[in-house]
Amino acid sequence: MARDRFQATNRGRGVVLALCLIACPLWFVTSVSAAARSPAAVTARPPAPATRVTTLDGRSIDLAALQGRVVIVDFWATWCPPCLAEIPHFKALYATYHPRVEILAIAVDNEGESVVAPFVRQQGITYPVILGHDGKLAAAYGGIRGLPTTFVIDRRGRIYKKYVGYQAPEVFERDVTALLAES
Repeated sequence: MARDRFQATNRGRGVVLALCLIACPLWFVTSVSAAARSPAAVTARPPAPATRVTTLDGRSIDLAALQGRVVIVDFWATWCPPCLAEIPHFKALYATYHPRVEILAIAVDNEGESVVAPFVRQQGITYPVILGHDGKLAAAYGGIRGLPTTFVIDRRGRIYKKYVGYQAPEVFERDVTALLAES
């Protein structure tokens, strides 16, 4: 009799466990997708730092003046293999979407212009490159813990996403098209 009660209790626990295994993931997926669709998710984006930068070729760019465009701010270095792997993606994205999209490449190489300028020419990078080896820009973005670190900024000047590490080209393409579609 005690054995029968033990088996019935275990069967009951098995049913509860099975229901949890089914219901919990469904609840999570529906709550996450509802949050992603909600207007609050859009307005919760923090503002990008209001920075003024000077490019390698001497142009001054004020991030606030770029509102109305999607902006990609990429912290990278010439010695970073994942950073180098993303350069062709950014070149293609820039060629396709500029001027609706601006890409700002912040080079954090300690050697500065002596290393970065020849590298940019060799790679044929046409989007703006900024020297960021002094750490001020990284600090403005809350610190950079790994390379590459890329921020995608919406057309209202708010940080939409932050990526650390290599990202496939379709990741940025998806972000850009989503942000360009926003009103």
